[in-house]
Amino acid sequence: MLSVSSPFRRMSAEEYLRLPEDFFRCELIRGVVRVPPSPLFRHQDSQGQFFYRLRLYLERHAVGRVVTETDVILDPRTVLCPDVLFVSREREHIIRDHIYGAPDLVCEVLSKRTRQRDMLVKSEIYLRHGVREYWLIDPAARSRSLEVRVRLDGPQPAWRSVSGPVLASRLLPGFEVRAEQIFGDS
Repeated sequence: MLSVSSPFRRMSAEEYLRLPEDFFRCELIRGVVRVPPSPLFRHQDSQGQFFYRLRLYLERHAVGRVVTETDVILDPRTVLCPDVLFVSREREHIIRDHIYGAPDLVCEVLSKRTRQRDMLVKSEIYLRHGVREYWLIDPAARSRSLEVRVRLDGPQPAWRSVSGPVLASRLLPGFEVRAEQIFGDS
């Protein structure tokens, strides 16, 4: 069991998954448990708006499943908990009590405390493990724009990044999000 006095104790995904369910919201990156602070209201509101819009899309197009804040086991030393994730119907076999493998789409809402990790560390992990679209929402940005990173496959997979006030998914035809839908008056 993780001791709060030793927050950087290395552990495996198997050990991580044995932590009590009511433990802090945390992630395992390269064997190190990270316990971020609770998200601010603006973060949760943006996350909820994105989830709501994706859920509405999936009610009209039954092509997969969407959830929030669920453990995603990517390898024996990496367990992430994205703000929102989508798994296509063809890949629903990766859904059990947790998600075992890369979701098709991941959305992270940025905050001051997680911005660098979400944009750099987690972005690289998601790319390496095969996430096809990575949505980044930044409620603190003055531009109030969204960013989508689309995976380009090849010998060296890479992201192609698109940003703006209105973005459409390449993975989910017809799924489009406007910044004002996500940010509202916040």
